[in-house]
Amino acid sequence: MRGASRHWRPRKRLRQEGTKLQLESPDALIRYTTDESPVTQTSATYKTPILIHENFELKARAFMPDLLPGSRLEKQIFKPLDCVKP
Repeated sequence: MRGASRHWRPRKRLRQEGTKLQLESPDALIRYTTDESPVTQTSATYKTPILIHENFELKARAFMPDLLPGSRLEKQIFKPLDCVKP
């Protein structure tokens, strides 16, 4: 199995852009959690922007077939002020 012991390294790293995550490789999957649990190959798959209704810690990681997972992204996400009730 080619590359089984290597980590996948995208040209541009997994990054946060507002509430949108993106990768350049069409074969990569972004998996994430919002409940402080570690990201695994069975975590939710990121497909659309995440709606923010409360503060949470976003953990995300890129996965590619036959390669080890990419670097972890951990980011505190805060509810926008316009969502706060007076």
